[in-house]
Amino acid sequence: MQNPVLDEETREAKERAIEGEAQKGFFLFQYKWIVRISSVAAFLIAWQIVGSNLNPILISTPTTVFSSFIGLMTGPSFPPALLETLETFAIGYTLGCGLGVFLGAIMARSKVIENALDPYINALFATPFVALVPLFITWFGIGYSTRVVVVILSVVFVMIINSLAGFRDVSKSLVETGRSFGLSGLPLYRKIVLPATVPYIVAGLRLAIGRGLVGIIIAEIFLQMVGIGYLLEVFADDVFQVGNLLAITIVIGIIGVVLTEALKYVERRVAIWRVSATLG
Repeated sequence: MQNPVLDEETREAKERAIEGEAQKGFFLFQYKWIVRISSVAAFLIAWQIVGSNLNPILISTPTTVFSSFIGLMTGPSFPPALLETLETFAIGYTLGCGLGVFLGAIMARSKVIENALDPYINALFATPFVALVPLFITWFGIGYSTRVVVVILSVVFVMIINSLAGFRDVSKSLVETGRSFGLSGLPLYRKIVLPATVPYIVAGLRLAIGRGLVGIIIAEIFLQMVGIGYLLEVFADDVFQVGNLLAITIVIGIIGVVLTEALKYVERRVAIWRVSATLG
């Protein structure tokens, strides 16, 4: 027979534990953003002081860069260029990351395929794609599809490496537990293997953001003068456009930060068990 007093005490203890975890998470969230904002503020103040005492041809101040950013955003050329770059990046990034996870899963399933592809993946991962620009022009021509290919090649290898490590690291006992419940083939991958590889895949996605942004800018500068890369090339040729050059560079960095934070949010939603374990 259950004791109602003990049940009530157990329920209250659980509620206090949940409330304590929520307060702890909120405190950590506040602390993280306080540190970040303070760091940015200190950097901007130092930049303003140093920049005010240097030749404006060498470096602009934050106030000048901000004025240049407002001028770019309200001008006729920057918003379409930004959309052009983001569209190409999004398509290449999605295709490259999907292909990377797929190849990583195949290589994890077959040691023969892994041994056959591993030397090429490691070699291409270490190869600077700027050196391959003439080949890209010869193979794919100069156009939209070539820029997408550059982004795909920029992100696919880091995704293969991370995905392969994730699939290889899945606990055998976890897989055996799934099989004991009647799971096999695709259901086993969907319910057991893929959730276990989420941290590795998300880490690869975060690394791929930076490589993909670098890839699209390289493609726009060297393959086809469009988008943000074209504006960077134009402003880099004019020594009096340092403010605009830095403003565009900062926008690219902000895009990377926003996408990374979005991936962190998705990871917290998808792999909530991992976040709980970390907090605990």
